[in-house]
Amino acid sequence: MANIVRWLLRLMHELIPYLIKLVKFHELSLYIPKSVFNPLIALSTDMIIKYLNHLELEGTIVDFGCGSGVIAIYIAKQFNKEVYCIDISLKSLAAAKVNSIINDVLNKVKVMHFTKVSVLRGVELIVTNPPYLPLDPIDDLDINWCAGKDLRYLKAIINSCNRLLRNGGFLIITISTLTNVKYVLRYLLSNFRLINIDYVRTPFDTILLLHLIKSD
Repeated sequence: MANIVRWLLRLMHELIPYLIKLVKFHELSLYIPKSVFNPLIALSTDMIIKYLNHLELEGTIVDFGCGSGVIAIYIAKQFNKEVYCIDISLKSLAAAKVNSIINDVLNKVKVMHFTKVSVLRGVELIVTNPPYLPLDPIDDLDINWCAGKDLRYLKAIINSCNRLLRNGGFLIITISTLTNVKYVLRYLLSNFRLINIDYVRTPFDTILLLHLIKSD
């Protein structure tokens, strides 16, 4: 099933940039290059944004693995907060910068490459929509949703989030029932305590949103 999801995602990411230059998502206008994760295609980004609307956001906020920057841009506009956009992909960071200009939040969205995150400490909230399919990526496009058969990319993101967050800081992360959920939960709960779970079903899996707090 994970392979079916992978190839459907690839097909849609190949086609949409040729059909639509600017996509509309939660009243935002977004430029999405072909190799950058498109929030229209998966339900996880929509799920995160709807969940954030029930929270009061404070302190330093990070969108980790920002892709197009959509989550950070939404937080900047909706909550009037400064947000750091972090990604390993230079193309994603460029798209996030362009989209922050398009949506008039350039002064609130701070784009930062993954290698520079050591300057951040004591983060209050990290939101991440990471790759979580248990498949090895075959190229830069695949890395958007394939975490490796051993989930090494997902675990690397969790480890980075743990280092950046202050004790008592919050992590919002999505995974899929196609992931080894019990394994990921055990991995998370070594440093975090679970506050809440939300979910949405798709024809292929169930997407889980985990809201956690970093343990003291």
